[in-house]
Amino acid sequence: MVLLVALCSISCRSPQTVYDTIKREVDRGEFDSTLTQADAALRHYGARNKEWEWRFRLLKARILLSRSQGDEALLLLEPEPPSALASTEIPEERKRFQGIAHRYKQQFGDAERDFEEAERLAAPLAPRYPCQLLIARAALRVDEKKYDSAQADYRKALVLARRNSLLVLEASALADLARLTTSQNHYDEALDLYLAALKLAKSLEMRGNTATILGNMGWSYFELGDFEASLDFYRQGAEASVISGMKGYSAYWFSGVANSYLALHQYTPAEDLAQDTLKRARELKDAETTTICLNTLTDLSLRKGQFADAERYNREALKMEEAGLDKLGTPGSLVLAGHIATVGKRFSEATELFQRVLGEPTTEMPLRWEAQAGLAKVLEAQGRVVDAERQYLKTIETIERSRRSINHEDLRLSFLSTGIEIYGDYIDFLIRHERPSDALNQAELSRARTLAEGLASTSETTSQASRAVLPQQIVKNVKGPVLSYWIGQKNSYLWVITPAKTSYFKLPPASQIDPVVADYRKAVLRMRDAQDDGSAEGKKLYAMLVEPARKLIPPGSQVIVLPSESLYGLNFETLIAPDPQPHFWIEDVTVTTGSSLTMLAAATNRPPPKGSQRQDSFPRRRYQAPQPSLCPAPASRRGNEAGQEILPWSTDQSLGRKQRHSFRFPQKQSRAVFLSPLCYARHSQPHSPPRIRRDPQPGRRLL
Repeated sequence: MVLLVALCSISCRSPQTVYDTIKREVDRGEFDSTLTQADAALRHYGARNKEWEWRFRLLKARILLSRSQGDEALLLLEPEPPSALASTEIPEERKRFQGIAHRYKQQFGDAERDFEEAERLAAPLAPRYPCQLLIARAALRVDEKKYDSAQADYRKALVLARRNSLLVLEASALADLARLTTSQNHYDEALDLYLAALKLAKSLEMRGNTATILGNMGWSYFELGDFEASLDFYRQGAEASVISGMKGYSAYWFSGVANSYLALHQYTPAEDLAQDTLKRARELKDAETTTICLNTLTDLSLRKGQFADAERYNREALKMEEAGLDKLGTPGSLVLAGHIATVGKRFSEATELFQRVLGEPTTEMPLRWEAQAGLAKVLEAQGRVVDAERQYLKTIETIERSRRSINHEDLRLSFLSTGIEIYGDYIDFLIRHERPSDALNQAELSRARTLAEGLASTSETTSQASRAVLPQQIVKNVKGPVLSYWIGQKNSYLWVITPAKTSYFKLPPASQIDPVVADYRKAVLRMRDAQDDGSAEGKKLYAMLVEPARKLIPPGSQVIVLPSESLYGLNFETLIAPDPQPHFWIEDVTVTTGSSLTMLAAATNRPPPKGSQRQDSFPRRRYQAPQPSLCPAPASRRGNEAGQEILPWSTDQSLGRKQRHSFRFPQKQSRAVFLSPLCYARHSQPHSPPRIRRDPQPGRRLL
């Protein structure tokens, strides 16, 4: 019926008018309605004129490829065009589309041959055709990890597009160049390119390209460890792809949404979405997205201790990859297989799997350090403790080297989240081997280095952040205990530091702490006293975070809290102590919030400003907003836009915005002195990534 209506609508118009109308809609990213129109035009005009038959055949093939229907496109393009059309652009476009279809199917050799033939055919044509071919061939180079060749092709395409005012192709080349740049771990440069491409695509009303750019920006933020921003952009890309009729792309971006949920420890929505997307990917016969979802479910099953399920999902992913259906996800699947073998005490097999990943020179950095950490766990399980520690330190150096390559300070701050689980594994290792002081030192170094680089450019500050901390020496001038937290995926810890000694306590993992923190942050805005609704979460957090060390915190103490991960967004003063009757912790102690022992040492040793009337040990600072992110994060993550003084705890410190609450508190008031304000601007949400990078292919591109 729909086809009949489309046939009626075109029967009274010229083929050129119909073609131009459909092509304009395709350029804007309309792939549902245009498929029906192109099919109707092909039926109507194809029987009358061979040239128009092939023009509409190519237009339909382009639509099919944008809908991830590569097999259908190849079938449509299988016939050879008549020799009478040899002097037109039709043979070149046919070969180019065949190459793109073969690339989508990961048949790279066939794609290479198609593009070679297309290059020969494009030589005498208008600049638009060589430009389109350069972009298509560069995308193949990225998938093959031939980054230098890809970059050269993209640069040539940009020159051609700008010289000939081909704005649509300029937008495509910029977006694809950003994808390449992300693959090379140049995240700050990539976001600059994405912004330029996004602005141009929107001005040209290229809705399909806009959807793809948004999804790829989600991938870039994921790689940077800003999982809340990646969740937002992945979702925008997925929803925009649905509107444009790009079913394959929407499934791909929804797999990114699932992985962002997983990184934020929101396991239920992660599993539900991964299962739903896996079903859709199988229906679409999309091997790449299918593998991504299988790897996500493998990781999730490992986290939940469901090892039989993990092995089943992993076996299916590896079977697809061995059959040649998906080559791009193989390194991630191998890393997960190594973790499964380690759990099963198959240490030789695990070592071989991790070494296979490390032996591939094109393995991306997140997978490389994940494989290195996997080897450390194998060595420890074999009783080779010294070798295991050496391997952990090697892994951490790989992460630090990648982080130092990021130029923008605010992006560097969030990047630590991508490898924070490795630091947690090493801290767990030190605790297991009865070295709690070394574990505290490692927890301190993991954040102090980044904070020092983010807050100061002096080599002295960075050098201080790299030294081993001496807790008792640092807190000797502090009037009360220092509570230093580490929130990890498997285990969390609290160190209570006083001038006399350091004690440590094991706390629940992030998966138990983070949801309660999130719920209480919402509930506390509605509360007026400790008896109101929402107090249950406050009591639970007190029991988790403070109760273990309660005997070391005398009433009336001046407590310094050094938070971690999700705790950066928590007002400790509002935690509810149970005895003798429920009350806010502020009634028992004075709480000062800091960021690290290194910054605490710097603050306590700094002489007070001239004329200062303050008697406490900490200088009162003004909060200077960090450099704005290259791409706006979701609204819930934006910090304040101008410098402002850090106010008492009634300010929402994690967001940097004044939000007055009406708590009925006693006259006593705590101090919230931020020794490192940037860390609140970038770490207001839990940051602990999944085991491996979830997107084995470096983003997607659109025709």
